[in-house]
Amino acid sequence: MKTLLVSLFVVVLAMDVSMAADDPMQSLFLFQEQMAQGGNAAAMMKLGEMYEKGEGTTRDLNKAREMYEQAKAKGHPKADEALSKVNKQQSRVNNQAQKEKAAKEKAAKEKAARDKAAKEQAAQQRVANEKAAKEKAAQQKAAKEKANKEAQAKRLAEERDKARAELERQKAAHQQATREKAAREKAAKEKAKRDALAKKQKDDAARRAAQQKAAQQKLAQQKAAEEAAARKKAGKEAEKKGFKSDPCKGAAARVMSTCKK
Repeated sequence: MKTLLVSLFVVVLAMDVSMAADDPMQSLFLFQEQMAQGGNAAAMMKLGEMYEKGEGTTRDLNKAREMYEQAKAKGHPKADEALSKVNKQQSRVNNQAQKEKAAKEKAAKEKAARDKAAKEQAAQQRVANEKAAKEKAAQQKAAKEKANKEAQAKRLAEERDKARAELERQKAAHQQATREKAAREKAAKEKAKRDALAKKQKDDAARRAAQQKAAQQKLAQQKAAEEAAARKKAGKEAEKKGFKSDPCKGAAARVMSTCKK
């Protein structure tokens, strides 16, 4: 009678579970879960196995251990073996998890090291770029200053050459002016000398003419005086002789103008 009731209870539970889910494994899991909640050790073992394998539910070794421990408490003969098995799996899982964790930590450290190295390299590259930019700016500045200095030196040289050329031009102009002035002064002196010579010659000629004229006048005066004296003498002699002879035949006739033919 008791066995019949259990069988009916199982059938009813199976019908409820089959109506609750379409997945057979999930239906079986729900059925075993309800059976385990009713204190069925075999259901606890089956439920632990399903948790262990992830059949009809998510794989959970902790839940599987819990079901096996409950089945052990109910006196199931295979509970210890199942616990040992699940513990080994858990150990392997833990070891794998530790390995994965260690690998992740290692990968994280390596990534952190790579990131750090990349940051340091980026920082070094940035410093190098800044240094290169500063050096380039300094070179450009130096080149610009050099170009400015060369341009200024060229401009100063051109100004000096221009000033030197202007000075040479002024010097040449001054020398030309000096030569022209000297030539004018020389020409003026020569002209003055010629004029002075001509004036002297003219003055000398005038003086000689005046002297000649004066001499002629003096000679004429002397001659006139001699003639007057001769006439006077002739008159006196004529008066003495009473004009007995011709006066033009006498010795005084040569100075008497009246006796000249």
